[in-house]
Amino acid sequence: KIKRFAFSNSSIKSFYIPSKLTVLEDGWLEGIFQIDKITVSPDNPRYSMYEDQFVIGKSSIEQENYDVLIFCSRSIEGKIQIPDFIEIIGPHAFENCDKIQQVEFSPDSKLRIIGKESFQASSITSIYIPPKVKIIDQKSFHKTYCLKKVDFDPDSLLEKICNGAFSYCSIDNISLPSSLIEI
Repeated sequence: KIKRFAFSNSSIKSFYIPSKLTVLEDGWLEGIFQIDKITVSPDNPRYSMYEDQFVIGKSSIEQENYDVLIFCSRSIEGKIQIPDFIEIIGPHAFENCDKIQQVEFSPDSKLRIIGKESFQASSITSIYIPPKVKIIDQKSFHKTYCLKKVDFDPDSLLEKICNGAFSYCSIDNISLPSSLIEI
């Protein structure tokens, strides 16, 4: 297990997840600003690499399928595509990704939750929120200064935008979906 803030303010640049490490608490990456690469043991029952870009995980050890995006390599540039099977973008997954301009989802995306501080201080300029997203968690896009455009799917199921989700962004105009219950 690695707990929240375990390596906060360290200068770790790469990290290896061995086969016996099966619990990464929310915020385990918090405060690690120089990390660029994480690799995972092929024998790990809960975490895996996906296309050398992402660390993905299972929301519980009992879960059969990978459904959480844990980490995105900080060296990826331009545009990235989130796999359709991802249901949760985990806390800090894209934090400080300062070379990514756009994150794309297909209309078939199963994404339900955009986690706490997941895109914080990234350099994305626009984002399309797929229809099944119900929660945009606290500070999800906080200090994403370049974010100018946020589009919601016309059939959006969004229910909740948490505190500070879009604080310190440069959004010009936003149309919130009618499904929204709490902001």
